[in-house]
Order: sequence, then C-alpha cells, then structure tokens
Amino acid sequence: YLSVIVISRQLRSEFFTLQTDLTQTWKKWKSQEEFSKSLIEKLPFGLAVMHNNGEFVLQNSYLTDKLNLSSEKLRNLISAYSKSRKTTLRLDSDIMSEQRIFNFDQTAYFDEEINESLNLYFVKDVTELRVLENQSKENEKLAAVGTLAAGIAHQIRNPLAGISGSIQMLSQESSDPI
Repeated sequence: YLSVIVISRQLRSEFFTLQTDLTQTWKKWKSQEEFSKSLIEKLPFGLAVMHNNGEFVLQNSYLTDKLNLSSEKLRNLISAYSKSRKTTLRLDSDIMSEQRIFNFDQTAYFDEEINESLNLYFVKDVTELRVLENQSKENEKLAAVGTLAAGIAHQIRNPLAGISGSIQMLSQESSDPI
C-alpha cells in the first residue's frame, strides 16, 4: 500500500511538471503564431498560399487592401503566371481603366501538419516603378538631345564669332578715314 502512495505522488509530480511544460509550450506557440500573423499582414507585398487544387489557404490583406485583387482575380493572375512563367504580368484594371503591372515570384514548401505541398505566391504592383523607369528613359533622351543641340550651337557659334569680328573690323576701317 505504501508503494502505491509513493508511486502516486511521483506520478502526480511528473504530471504537474508535464502540464506546466505543456502550458509553457502552448504559450510559446501562441506567441509565435501571433508574431507570424502580424508579420504576414505587414509585408510590403501580397502573399497567397494555395493548395495544388487552387484553394487558398492564406491571403494577406495587402492583396485586397492595397492591390484591390479579389480571390477570383488573384486566381486568374496566378493561373496566367503558372502558364507563362513570366515574372511580370499585366492586368487591365476595371476600376481605373488603366493597365497595372504585377511582379510575381513563387515557391513551394511541404506542410507537415496537413502532409501536403503548398505553393506560396508573392505579388507586388510595379506599375509606378515602370512608369518612373519610362519617364527616366525619356528624360535621358531629352538630355541627350539637349547635349547634341548645345554641341551643334557651339560648332556654329565659333565660325560666326570669327565672321562677326571680321565684319566689325571692316566696318571700323570703312568709317575711319585715314
């Protein structure tokens, strides 16, 4: 009977220790989960995680709030990206009647919990960047034309300065009687 009491107390002590460890592990897991959610929501690009069957597991708010992409539009973009494997895709926007340019990247990882490979898609709107690049190219062209015009003007001015000086000397000679 005494051995049962000793074993019972020992088991209770181990159970309490396991319960404490489990509680601490759960708190750490919960903290990491909250950190991951916060990090995903604050990413400066869109993140979508999909099953192989096309069902979304996760989408961050950047996709809907900043890029105004519904699940259906995103699914269509991902499908077009998967077919073409181009990293840059163009989408005609219904809202602003303009074309938007998206940059894509994709990777996969195996999720042990669901025992399945998932696809991660990273989406960034690079429309403004492309507009700025085009403006920069136009500015470079205009600067080259300006440099060319300045060079031509310089080449024309040099002979004209000599001609102008000669005309002034000739006009002074004809007005001064010797």
